[in-house]
Amino acid sequence: MPSTPTQVWASADGAVRVLAVGVHHEPVPDCVAYRVETPDGVVVISGDTRVCSEVGDLAVGADVLVHEACRTTALAEAIAGTTYETIFSYHADTVPLGALAQRSGVPHVVLTHLIPPPDTPEQAEGFAQDLRDGGYGGTITVGEDLTTAAADRDHLVPVKVPRRRRRAAVTGSVCQPGTGSGGMAWRST
Repeated sequence: MPSTPTQVWASADGAVRVLAVGVHHEPVPDCVAYRVETPDGVVVISGDTRVCSEVGDLAVGADVLVHEACRTTALAEAIAGTTYETIFSYHADTVPLGALAQRSGVPHVVLTHLIPPPDTPEQAEGFAQDLRDGGYGGTITVGEDLTTAAADRDHLVPVKVPRRRRRAAVTGSVCQPGTGSGGMAWRST
């Protein structure tokens, strides 16, 4: 895994580039974050990781950060001494994630791979509040499976997929659809 952002793909004309960097999801090896640069906007996708400087550095100058989110701080007492405490330790705690996003200056964070998956709008809002508690002042979207968004330098417009149409296929996703983990599909405008 590259320890610094490394170009892993570019369009023939060089207008679109994809960079990758290794991130920290130990004990799981070989995890990466990606930065997709287009003339219309820049999106950084964390992949599975703890909150780490590699993602923060990759997100500087990005328009959108799509990041996995785990409510470790909020649930610390409930998970203490359980297997969940170990699992949560190698996922991105939402409060420090808010601080990372604010330091990186990214204007929009989209949360995905939500742990635990929210069952109600109030539980989903808890993820957003955690980022705010960490100091993040930008726009927050708490993702749902198959949420799509159009990104450009001027704005990001999330478009929710109606639940009755959730079986529809998408061309790309951060997480597999239907897992309840908040997978996101993206298209550039």
